[in-house]
Amino acid sequence: APLPETAAMGYSSLHDAVMDASVTHVMNQMSTGDVDAAASNAGYVESAPVSEEEGYDQLRDSIDEQIAALVATKEQVNQAEATNDPALLKAASASLTASLDNSTAFWEVQTEGDGPVPVPYERVIVYPCEGFCVTDLMALVVLATALTFITTGEKLHKYLICAMGMTIGTFAGLFYCAQLGIEEDKPKWSVSLAAGLALWIAVMFVESIVFNALSMGIGGGVCMIGYSVVIQYIPPQPEYYMFITIGVGVVVGYFCSNIVKAAALKVIYSVMGGFLTGSCVSYLFWKLHMTQGDLWLDNLVSHGVGLDLSKWQTLTCVGVMVVASFAGVMIQNATAKKGGKKDDKKKPAKDEEAGYGATDKK
Repeated sequence: APLPETAAMGYSSLHDAVMDASVTHVMNQMSTGDVDAAASNAGYVESAPVSEEEGYDQLRDSIDEQIAALVATKEQVNQAEATNDPALLKAASASLTASLDNSTAFWEVQTEGDGPVPVPYERVIVYPCEGFCVTDLMALVVLATALTFITTGEKLHKYLICAMGMTIGTFAGLFYCAQLGIEEDKPKWSVSLAAGLALWIAVMFVESIVFNALSMGIGGGVCMIGYSVVIQYIPPQPEYYMFITIGVGVVVGYFCSNIVKAAALKVIYSVMGGFLTGSCVSYLFWKLHMTQGDLWLDNLVSHGVGLDLSKWQTLTCVGVMVVASFAGVMIQNATAKKGGKKDDKKKPAKDEEAGYGATDKK
């Protein structure tokens, strides 16, 4: 019996799909085990390295086998159309699906450079958006925060302690978004700023939290930078390696929080301001397509971006961090001396051993 017109059109479309797949896609019907067995039968030993020419021969053989599989699938489709056999069509569809799955797995390995023809690994640099965007705005906010920390950190500690908490929380939020695979600017920065605001509110009630968070951030940051240096010069590693490395640094930093509490406030603010300033300079180089933005906050928490110390731009950013930190200490020392004498005249005597918030002596 003749097939309905719609069914005939369906078979014709399926023919076109199969032929298009044979032209535009490279497919592999064989599983990984089948490929190894075929290589062994052809005289290749799995553990023995093959020459580049032999590797290309294996790729060509794979393509030939894929084309043969497509032709066989097309014959099954033709037969299903002639006999109006839905079961045969279903079997042909399942066979083609399996072929596509195996092909994807085989050629993904080759794409990563681990197939029959080894390909050297190359890092792909993704630059920020063209024109002014959300990330540019955040870079300006970070720069303003850095300059405030450097110039008035200790003097405005009562207010900036919350800003420091928000900075640490935002950085932690960026790391959290990187682990979740959130890459779009708006949701990523929205989540990060929400985390920073939560830590801001917490610091308003318990000031000591910020020192614990800061010491944990320093420990995790040092390990993060160390990992970024290592990952720049070795093949890509699983993402959880970075997570474990930072986790160890955070734990060590927590147990060293007393050291951070004992440090002078002007040093803490100056170092944090210097770090944020150098990070903004790194973003500027990244925006100008001069480097991969190694030290920008967002890239520091990214598993795929390393720290290339061979680039003069990276060394410049590190130098800016050091210079800005020392400048912060000098600026805050100078401003403290100018205002100190006036404060001493008006300041009533307090019990120095009572600590912060002590009442005046009677």
